[in-house]
Amino acid sequence: MKRKITVCLTMALLLLCLLLPSEALAAKVKPTKGSTYTGFEEINGKTYYFKKGKAVTGTKKISGVTYTFAKNGVLKKYSFPDLTSSDGNYSKTTSELVRGEIKKMIKILEKDGKYNYFTLSNYEKAVCTFQYVGGYYTYKSGGTTAEKFIKNGGGTCFGFSDLTYTMMRMQGIKTCWLCKPGRPVDHDGKMYGSRHRTVIARFGKKYYDFDANAVFIGWIAYQFSGDTGFLDPEQISASYAKYLLGKSKSYKSIH
Repeated sequence: MKRKITVCLTMALLLLCLLLPSEALAAKVKPTKGSTYTGFEEINGKTYYFKKGKAVTGTKKISGVTYTFAKNGVLKKYSFPDLTSSDGNYSKTTSELVRGEIKKMIKILEKDGKYNYFTLSNYEKAVCTFQYVGGYYTYKSGGTTAEKFIKNGGGTCFGFSDLTYTMMRMQGIKTCWLCKPGRPVDHDGKMYGSRHRTVIARFGKKYYDFDANAVFIGWIAYQFSGDTGFLDPEQISASYAKYLLGKSKSYKSIH
């Protein structure tokens, strides 16, 4: 009799599992022996955030971005914060425009399920931002700030760097903009001005120069396609980075 009851209970549990939504099952997935889920993970096409191997639920702020997770751990919505005084003197309008650019970038990345934006590392997000700004906008007069740059459909190196910088900061990536000596550009070899503005970021012990303007100048026909391997930022030495950052008084902003 006991055996029959046990068999019936087992069958009932199996039937219940088959009837449960796939995301509910995914939220209960246990890590394989010797490993633990951590951070953002995609399981069965759904996005979760794990902390100590357990899927987070409710509303959580992660790296400055607000996320809302369902009771089963599935990511339901997210919201990027406004730019603050620590980022610079930016208006509410600028924040709204920059937020819109990030959403456009995410839509392109996730087209056809090619990438899951949320599972990317901060470095990968920075590279995507760098490529998006350099590939989607044109070098032209005007457009020296992020807001003017977006409305103008492009601008100078000041606009390229300001949009790259604000998009990265809004995504919770520590970075800063600075001016460095002008340099020849690839397509005609001419020197443009005595100063060139770019964006510097640090990931671990490595420093990178995210010069989105160079993306446009070097690859004029380039159109952003969501391929993060198309062009990487220039890695620079720690000594050169510290020299530049010291000149711009921005050393503390990325450390």
